[in-house]
Amino acid sequence: MMPTRYNVGDKVVITEACMERMRSSNRSCVTAGYPSDSYLSDAAACAGVVGEVTHVFPPGYEVSARFGEHRFHMKDYWIEKA
Repeated sequence: MMPTRYNVGDKVVITEACMERMRSSNRSCVTAGYPSDSYLSDAAACAGVVGEVTHVFPPGYEVSARFGEHRFHMKDYWIEKA
């Protein structure tokens, strides 16, 4: 999977495919429990909601995104452009 670079203000969404990638990371022996179960629960509640990138971390593969009242630090492959 090619990295996706986002810009502040980009509209993004958490899809079911994104949720599956997060769940896979959570179950991985390399990053066991990351993201946490509570993170997954909060992200699932925001699935399908259009959010906005609020901060980009260099080199640009991780972002902060806001989905209504929820704010997340996210990997580039945990969201998709809306």
